[in-house]
Amino acid sequence: MSLADDPEITRLSQAMADLTRPRCGGPTCGWQGKAKFNCCEKMYCDIAEEYANMLGVKVDKPGPIDLPYMGKTGCVMPPHLRLVCTVHDCQINNVGADPKDKKFTAHYFILRDALNQRLEKVDSKSIDDTGVITDGSKSVMEADQRRK
Repeated sequence: MSLADDPEITRLSQAMADLTRPRCGGPTCGWQGKAKFNCCEKMYCDIAEEYANMLGVKVDKPGPIDLPYMGKTGCVMPPHLRLVCTVHDCQINNVGADPKDKKFTAHYFILRDALNQRLEKVDSKSIDDTGVITDGSKSVMEADQRRK
């Protein structure tokens, strides 16, 4: 079984996306007053695309060139294929926790730890503190470029 078709990774990734997405652009966002998806950048689309390609998964690109996977209601890349985005939360990324929401912080790290444990079990990969999927000491993107 690969990361692309592991039901537990898919379930945990969706749970994480459901936890983090409502906070995007809201009062807990580090970019308060900005539009939703302000943290989205093409480099994250590129990382997700390389990861999906590495796993043999093709995803349609409905968005503009600068955010190719951005549909009308958000990213169309499945959460388990865009883990760097799925685990992103401005408060967690900026200060390591949401000091005003300890329940969210606890839930976030329980989910992230469960996701890491499953990733390591399935394919010796994990998510580091910046949200990058790692394979040993190298990122998945670096490992993929070594294969080219």
